[in-house]
Amino acid sequence: MGIPLIFIFILIIIETIELCYRFSEEYRSSRKNVEHLRGKIPNGLEVVSIGSGPGMAGISFDYCSRVGYNFCTAPQSLKYGFRILKRFSSKIKKNAVVIIIISPFSFGNNANVLDDDYSDRFYGILPAKDIDGYSLKRALMLRHPLCMRFLKRIKPQKTHRATGVVLSDDLPIIKSWKKQFDLVDFRDVAQSAAHKQAFREKTEILAMGIDYCKRNRFEPVLVIPPIPSAVRSYFGEDFLKVFLYDNLNAVREKFDDVLLLDYYSDPEFLDEMFGELIFLNHLGRKKFSTRLFDEVGKQATNIGLTQDDKAMGRRLM
Repeated sequence: MGIPLIFIFILIIIETIELCYRFSEEYRSSRKNVEHLRGKIPNGLEVVSIGSGPGMAGISFDYCSRVGYNFCTAPQSLKYGFRILKRFSSKIKKNAVVIIIISPFSFGNNANVLDDDYSDRFYGILPAKDIDGYSLKRALMLRHPLCMRFLKRIKPQKTHRATGVVLSDDLPIIKSWKKQFDLVDFRDVAQSAAHKQAFREKTEILAMGIDYCKRNRFEPVLVIPPIPSAVRSYFGEDFLKVFLYDNLNAVREKFDDVLLLDYYSDPEFLDEMFGELIFLNHLGRKKFSTRLFDEVGKQATNIGLTQDDKAMGRRLM
């Protein structure tokens, strides 16, 4: 057997093994946070959501009477959220509601976005121009996950070197946030100085996203999901104001008609309604989804309604 034939035979074996692995439970589990964006997405969507993990885990369209879809992933920055919205805009009806999930650090300087693998999850979902640092080499490598795992062992990936101070008794999500955002104490407002540029950039991204929604006759709704009390206890009021509410208010000054629903410290969401990190469990998901859709319908009765709907007295949810 000549060398070329041996080479081809080896490639066939590698491709077969990779194909089998891509159908394995282990591989599917590793991609569960984005796999819902790779499947068949229905047309004529009337309500959609974009945003990070709390939205992915907390919103279920089983409790919505309209045709909806959850485009949230874990994680998902504001920038990628609106890129996903644009990617699937042809599936969304005019006058549709776009739920935009806002978390405590949505406007912070997340150094993890500089990691080699941060954008990997969006290969095959978004066009190349919408993937930061896209490369054809990376795309080919991602089609061979077993080879990627081997290469990571012999050649470490570029990752952010965290400088945040993590304490041994910190909750897992607090440890994660401190590392991601290089923070020491969620009560020290002075730390915001290192995030000023990110605040400007991300408020602009949110403003541009809202403008995109309005130009395309989508109705944006800003939503802050509930947070368990143990996590809230780490935050100082002034810190949260600077990192979250001041940035939200800066955007809402430009779009004062955009609905904001704030469940951050809502007492209805008990600690037993949360599971891992700050994600709602099945009890919390039902409670949050039911209340969210109900309040959107009550407070914005014209959202998502065509003229025929209005004439018939049809409600959003």
